[in-house]
Amino acid sequence: MKHKKDLKELEFSWGAEDADDYQKEKDVLDKLQPCVNLEKLTIKFYGGTNFPNWLGDSSFSNIQVMHLSYCSYCWSLPPVGRLPALKQLCIRRMKFVKTIGVEFYGRNGASLIQPFQSLEKLKFMEMAEWEEWVPSASGDEYGVWV
Repeated sequence: MKHKKDLKELEFSWGAEDADDYQKEKDVLDKLQPCVNLEKLTIKFYGGTNFPNWLGDSSFSNIQVMHLSYCSYCWSLPPVGRLPALKQLCIRRMKFVKTIGVEFYGRNGASLIQPFQSLEKLKFMEMAEWEEWVPSASGDEYGVWV
């Protein structure tokens, strides 16, 4: 997939919400890393407990729209805050996510890069276990702006 330079939109969808092998699903998604020219990415019914490292990597500087839906076994969100062109983000039914922390912003606490530079629309739906949202420590006087 990495060499499909003309691919602008991609949807990964697993057949059912119940995963039978979490590690296998993560390995498959990891190996299906798309080209950095991608503009829209949708992932549905993914059964891994976390996302591969490429998801949220800042080299995907053209992604404008992302949908993560029914990824029921994921414990945390990918570091999508460092995607500079991301305008729309929809996260739905990730029932094991309890906290949205600094990893969501795409930093480990040391970076001063402002996350979500282009975000216009953010939507969370059906997040059954969500309890806490840790604000961004972006280093500016505005505090939480997402």
